Amino acid sequence: MRTEKRSIRLLMLLLVAINYPVQLIAQKTQTAASQDSSQIKTLDEVKVQGSKPYIEQRIDMTVLNVENSSMAVGNSILDLLQRAPGVYVSNDGKIDLKGRPGATIMIDGKPAYLAGEQLVALLRSMQSSAVRNIELISNPGAKYDAAGTGGIINIRMKKNTRAGFNGNVNLGTSYGKAWKHNAGTNLNFRSGKVNLYGDFYLDYNKRLRQLEINRVSPAATGDTYFNQNTRADIDDKNHYYKAGLDYYLNERNVIGFMFNGHANSGSDQTRNDTRISDQDLIPDSSVFSNNPTHRNYNYSALNVNYKSSIDTLGQELNVDLDYALYRNGTENSYDNRFLDPAGNELKPSLGFRSDAPVKVDIRSAKLDYTYPLSSAAKLSAGLKSSYVKTDNDIIFENLDAGNWQYDAGRSNRFQYTEKINAAYLNLQWNMKALELQAGLRAEHTNAEGNSITLNEVLKTDYLNLFPSIFLRRKLSERHSVGLAYSRRVDRPNYVTLNPFRYNFDLYTFAVGNPYLRPEFTDVFEFSYVYSNKLYISLGYRNTEDAITEVTLLNPEDKTLTVSNQNLAKRTGYYLNVNIPLQLLSFWRMNNSINIYKNKFSTPDLMGIAFESGRTAFDFNIGNAIKINASTSLDLSFNYRSAIERGTYYFKPMYSLDLGFKKTFAGDRVTLALAANDLLNTYRERLNSVIPGQDYRIYQKYDTQIFRFGVSYKIGNNKVKAVRDRSKSSETEERRVGN
Repeated sequence: MRTEKRSIRLLMLLLVAINYPVQLIAQKTQTAASQDSSQIKTLDEVKVQGSKPYIEQRIDMTVLNVENSSMAVGNSILDLLQRAPGVYVSNDGKIDLKGRPGATIMIDGKPAYLAGEQLVALLRSMQSSAVRNIELISNPGAKYDAAGTGGIINIRMKKNTRAGFNGNVNLGTSYGKAWKHNAGTNLNFRSGKVNLYGDFYLDYNKRLRQLEINRVSPAATGDTYFNQNTRADIDDKNHYYKAGLDYYLNERNVIGFMFNGHANSGSDQTRNDTRISDQDLIPDSSVFSNNPTHRNYNYSALNVNYKSSIDTLGQELNVDLDYALYRNGTENSYDNRFLDPAGNELKPSLGFRSDAPVKVDIRSAKLDYTYPLSSAAKLSAGLKSSYVKTDNDIIFENLDAGNWQYDAGRSNRFQYTEKINAAYLNLQWNMKALELQAGLRAEHTNAEGNSITLNEVLKTDYLNLFPSIFLRRKLSERHSVGLAYSRRVDRPNYVTLNPFRYNFDLYTFAVGNPYLRPEFTDVFEFSYVYSNKLYISLGYRNTEDAITEVTLLNPEDKTLTVSNQNLAKRTGYYLNVNIPLQLLSFWRMNNSINIYKNKFSTPDLMGIAFESGRTAFDFNIGNAIKINASTSLDLSFNYRSAIERGTYYFKPMYSLDLGFKKTFAGDRVTLALAANDLLNTYRERLNSVIPGQDYRIYQKYDTQIFRFGVSYKIGNNKVKAVRDRSKSSETEERRVGN
């Protein structure tokens, strides 16, 4: 606690220290400009430049205009997203929006393709300099897939505006515990009826992960204490690519083809030192292990789309056909040595390894139709059908006398198929002072999980309705209020349904749960906006069969098991306040605070009733300081209080980020310097809130990173925009991963 107080005091001093010279520079700049303007007798041209406000409130979403921030050059999209107000992204890819877990990530209305660690790898490989804005959709309407109880975060990339050739090239390097490099380009060419575009990004990322697990395993003969220290050197190589063609048949009809994908290869060198002791807390034995891991996965997706603007009144038809392939392979090796306190061998070493190939095939089709009822109202309707097939084959082997022997008891093959058919109807009506959007979506799900090894087949078949309604009333020129309601569903990720056991080390492992049920959430929200200077939202949510990660100690074999279970209920309240301030002509500040409480409850967890939940808050303070026309400085501070999430209690977390941006050559060249987690304070500390479960976990990644980036615009930077499109397979693809 004393260390945190000293860090916060240091932060306050740093804010003052940075602000004072910036004010002096800005004052001198303004004085010089005033003196120059007094010398001018005539003006040949007046050029007015304006920038969008950082926050825009629309009827069904909040928009963050981030493209002019210095933090948007030299960082990844993951870095940018982690600093968005009201958004929290954990190291393992879990995403919260306004304190609500389970948010869905989309890019230009298309899927983020993966979940968990794979999602983090994708966002890390894409550069934030290409981002135009971020849409925070806490209550998605009927036109969106019903999946995603935490809402949607849609990342909109920068677009081009006129015919010709256009693009930009980005290069970046950074240093934390090791060097990291990234590069990328996006190009667009339009001539006549043809529009060609493509993106390519690569990211080489070396980083360090430190993990400590202290736990007590109870037993009738006495408690056993485990103190585990882990160091993992992680080396990742990511590539993201996209290529597309739009062909304009005539002024009202266009057909398009898009191919995109993501490839990752990496290795982890993990070393574990686990010291085991009795009640006297004096180690009586140790386990040293060296666990190398080799990972590779890739997906590729093809989208064929057609758009017809049927008439000039707004009647429109959109069709999307999608096919996506996902392939993942993870090879783990474990070499465990058992030593006494003097370092002598207690017993022969234990070696085992696993190979876990995963295949996922996704096919989907979507049709959307819009019909204008009048100049103020329009009706939309749509159909969607998707088919998903997964194949997980876990091969486990033990090292016996120098030879690898197949372990049938720990190997497993699991196949899963899922069919979802959906239809929706949505009405939008914009009256003078009242906006209305109301919709209904129906989804029929048919799924089958087949554990071939265990000879078990589980089938589910259900139909659900998902209504949504949004109202926004303009009370006066400066005041407006809104009401919203939506019902959502979250289905388990495909991998978590596989009942195999995945070892982190000799005493810690994860296990899948084929009996997981989908969770359903009802969300109610009230909002208030004052003159684009104050944004308030107050909400309530209720989730049935909440999918929750649970970590439990097993007293029989003294292991720690991580699994997903359906807790009976999760209820929550949240209050989100955004206050953008223009403190001075050169200094813009955005303040965001989110106060929330998530309560988890179930009548039976380990044979007893369980409840958890506490009021928590997080806030973000962002400063954008314009030194002159080509130079700017950004400073942001993020804080999250202690929180209970399911069966875990997390201690507070906070970080300070600093960015500097300079443009040259008529804004064609942009240089950026940034420091992420400047005070090196961002780490996870958690323990169990389940009675009788005594473990404490400390986890620290390589977060203090100093970055340098450069971006260069090439060609005509006013090329006509590539069409936005929402692929039909967006929801299915995001569930691929851990």
